[in-house]
Amino acid sequence: KSPTLQKVLTSLRSKDMTPSEQIKAIRASTGLSQKKFAEKTGVSARTILSWETGNRTPPSYVIPLLKLAVRALDGIDKDPS
Repeated sequence: KSPTLQKVLTSLRSKDMTPSEQIKAIRASTGLSQKKFAEKTGVSARTILSWETGNRTPPSYVIPLLKLAVRALDGIDKDPS
């Protein structure tokens, strides 16, 4: 089972996490594959893979934007009833 959004966002406040760990945690919180996460966020799957493996470092604005995107996805994907 994937971690809850709140737990992930709380853990991301830790300065000990690398950008690749943060990206992976954000994606894991959605329960989506790299391909589906890429489609939902408008980033290529290859880029997600490169960020998660640490082969490339995302620009500084990416992690805050992904956090916002996940919050939006979290709200959209839930049944309001």
